[in-house]
Amino acid sequence: MNIDILTLFPQMCENYLQESIPGRAIRAGLVDVQCHNIRDYTLNKQKQVYPSVDDDTCVKCGKCVTICDESEHSALKLINGHIAVDKEACVGC
Repeated sequence: MNIDILTLFPQMCENYLQESIPGRAIRAGLVDVQCHNIRDYTLNKQKQVYPSVDDDTCVKCGKCVTICDESEHSALKLINGHIAVDKEACVGC
């Protein structure tokens, strides 16, 4: 089984996967796990990653807005049932 994980922190992901049950499965050859750094696919030279919300698949729960507010950047706003990204306020994860 092949598993690809997209993350901003691939080293942390790889370290976690070497432990306990996932680590045993990888060492036994039962699964192949690759951790990919999302920053490698950015189009800007600073390697910043900005949020993007698809209105068609968004369930309007507001969790992403809450998480962004808790990080004190407040780049996501819920406006009339749609998530708006304020790139001026966003520092890029």
